[in-house]
Parts: sequence; C-alpha cells; structure tokens
Amino acid sequence: MEAGGDCTISIPADFQVPVETIPKLVHEWEQGAAIVCAVKQGSKENVLMWKVRQLFYYIYKKLSGGIHVIHNFTGSGLYDKKFINMLKELNDPLPSLMQVIATHGWNIKEVPYMEHKRKSGKTKNGFADLVNIAVMRITNVSTVIPRMITFFGVFIALCSMFLTLFYITLKLLLGTGFSSGLLPILLGVFFMGSVQLIF
Repeated sequence: MEAGGDCTISIPADFQVPVETIPKLVHEWEQGAAIVCAVKQGSKENVLMWKVRQLFYYIYKKLSGGIHVIHNFTGSGLYDKKFINMLKELNDPLPSLMQVIATHGWNIKEVPYMEHKRKSGKTKNGFADLVNIAVMRITNVSTVIPRMITFFGVFIALCSMFLTLFYITLKLLLGTGFSSGLLPILLGVFFMGSVQLIF
C-alpha cells in the first residue's frame, strides 16, 4: 500500500517463491497484464499440508458463488499502479489479495512456480491462524453460505408455524385431554431462532 512505482512486486522474504520468478512477472506486465499472479504448481514442503491446502481451495471455489478463484495463489505477484490505487480506495487496512483479485481483478495473467522449502526460520502462522484465515476468506467472498442460512431459517420458520397450527388444532379438538408439555415453548424458541437466521 506504500509502494509508489509503476508496478509493485510482492513476494515473501523466506525464498519459498524463487526469485527467478520475478523476471517472468515483469515480462507479463510489460506485455500488458495489470495483475500477474505467481501460482504454485507444486511444493517441496509437507505433502499433508499441500493436500489440506488443495481441499481449502476446492471448498473456497464451491462456496464462492461463481467468483473466479485462482488455485494455489497466496498473493505473491506483480500489481500495476492502477490496481494498487484501487486497493487504496477500498479502505481495507489488511486486504486479502487473493480475495480482492477474485472479486475486483482484471487483465490477470498467471505465472507458475514450484514452491521451495523454507531456508530458515518458522512461519508465524500456526494451524489455528491458518484455519482463521481460511474461514475469514470463505465468509468474506461466499454468496452460497448466507443463502443457505437464509433458506434454512425460512424452512425452520415454516415448520414451526405448521407445527403450531397442528398443535392448536389438536388442542381445540381434544381440549383438556391433550397435554401441552414443553412443545409450545420449543416451537417459540425454534421460531425465534429461525427469524434470527433469516435476518
């Protein structure tokens, strides 16, 4: 966000994205691309973690509601000044480049690379941090989840209303012979919960 050049190259300082990728990014930008994404084709890191990341991208794509999601893109790449200026106008203090590009990006090119092993040090993100980032990204971009919650709320509200009408009918027909128990309270709780889900 502080960069002022014609373009900005963003790569992590742990050398997992090989520096040989930079000339390829610049070449695509010189050919007219506004955004050049460095996309992992594989990783020399833990195989299990690679599989977990692939699962995240699969879920992310399914729940994004048709938004173009770039698999194995973590934000490394080259960004034209116009895109950087647009980021500043979003007024987001910590924008997710993956998410912003998926929703607002234009004229995007992808440059593949093989992720290297970390040469030294450890990541600051533990498993809990990665899960938090994944949930935040999915909920920020997903149009499917809010729709599912709304439809679920409507479904519960309709069920609660039908059960209430059924209960009232039985009470009117059977009178004191029909024991009410906790059913009216439960129906009220379910109905109010469904209203909250709808909102």
